[in-house]
Amino acid sequence: MPKTVTQVEVWSGVIPNSPGGLHTALRPFAEAGVNLSFVLARRQSHNPEAGVVYVAIESPAHRMAAKKAGLAKASNLHALRIEGTDRAGLGATMTQQLMLAGLNLRGLSSITLGKKFVLYLAFDNAGDAKKAMKVLG
Repeated sequence: MPKTVTQVEVWSGVIPNSPGGLHTALRPFAEAGVNLSFVLARRQSHNPEAGVVYVAIESPAHRMAAKKAGLAKASNLHALRIEGTDRAGLGATMTQQLMLAGLNLRGLSSITLGKKFVLYLAFDNAGDAKKAMKVLG
């Protein structure tokens, strides 16, 4: 199963839970002319006034836009991006490999487009992300 596994720098920040809250966080990326390969935004269950946004940072221009948006590097979230050819059961196979290696996931996001998949895995520490990279690579 040909695939690529890469480390991803994730930045995050709190956004207002109101119309335009997410737009305000994403606008600096558009103004900088950079594409975002990953964005995750959601409300915070413990704080109904706020949400949180996570973005994948891939270049110095991304970092500058993230700073302008008020985001900061997520020090307690370590992520991998895995992409390749999709097939039935692939997610179960990869999560089994992680389980057998004793690795616990913090989060998983995945999408398929045609015959290709992109999967983002989040871990609580850099050591687990590095170990997962070896297991899945």
